[in-house]
Amino acid sequence: MKRLAVAVLACLWVLVALPSAFAGEAKAKGPEAKPAPAKPAAKAAAPAMKYKEAPILAALVKAGKLPAVEKRLPDHPLVVPGEEIGQ
Repeated sequence: MKRLAVAVLACLWVLVALPSAFAGEAKAKGPEAKPAPAKPAAKAAAPAMKYKEAPILAALVKAGKLPAVEKRLPDHPLVVPGEEIGQ
């Protein structure tokens, strides 16, 4: 009786675990995958964005132990678009 219960529980676990394990592959390969959004037409160069200093680092900048945020970060940071929010 114990063996039967263990076997049934193992089968149920496999039935629950396998579909969720392969859900990412089905989404990526499936025909219902979302196409990449169209990029808007390029305009004239956008004005440079001003960075905001983290409050905890502002004290270090003020003390001269850390350069200003404009000097720490690049002029043109790399922006990698994601397929989904949170991924």
